[in-house]
Amino acid sequence: MDQMIIDAGQKRIGSQQCDICNFVYVPTDQEDAKLHRQVHKKFEGVIAFHGWKNERVVYDDVDFRIIQVKYDDDRRHWQKAEDVLEVVDKSLGVNYRNDGTRSGREAFLAVANEEKQVIGFVLAENVSTSDIVSRSYLKDGELRVVQDLPDANSKRLVGVSRIWVRPSAQRRGLATRLVDALRQRRRFPGGVVPKGDLALSHTTEMGEKFASSYFGRSDYLVYRTT
Repeated sequence: MDQMIIDAGQKRIGSQQCDICNFVYVPTDQEDAKLHRQVHKKFEGVIAFHGWKNERVVYDDVDFRIIQVKYDDDRRHWQKAEDVLEVVDKSLGVNYRNDGTRSGREAFLAVANEEKQVIGFVLAENVSTSDIVSRSYLKDGELRVVQDLPDANSKRLVGVSRIWVRPSAQRRGLATRLVDALRQRRRFPGGVVPKGDLALSHTTEMGEKFASSYFGRSDYLVYRTT
């Protein structure tokens, strides 16, 4: 019976390390090669999704659909949202943390119908009274600064914790569709969540450009946990 040999450095005989995803595997081992393909695709933001029998579809187009997943939905459904979040955080450079205790969490997944892959993601949550709400704006039209708003009414705000679109699917208006779906489907007195009641988190340079375009102005609300 053959036995896999592992040395103290966790490098296996005949193994190699992928230059892109850094995964160490044995190319001649079928199971190893399969696992590497899965890890590699995940590293590049390729997330397979073959669908569920009961999907909460909130937007449907020829090329893609948007599915809403709530924290108290089927455990397997929310686990998929968590799996996507882990990939998204790596892409955004955010330290992934399973913070399922945040209240009011909902995920919106954009799924490519033909590829059967997740190509966009938005995570919404309630803004807590312990969170710090601020106004992000451009000072002198150039330098972006953040001004804390201690009197902000956080209870009426909806936190947009993540906005992500896979690079190959960008510049198609997908991020706008996702945030629009959030605003239309989020439980909110009076119907659609006003743009002014959204607060963003984890904003990258590209995210700042999207926010300015989406809100139609250079200043908008942001929040951070304490």
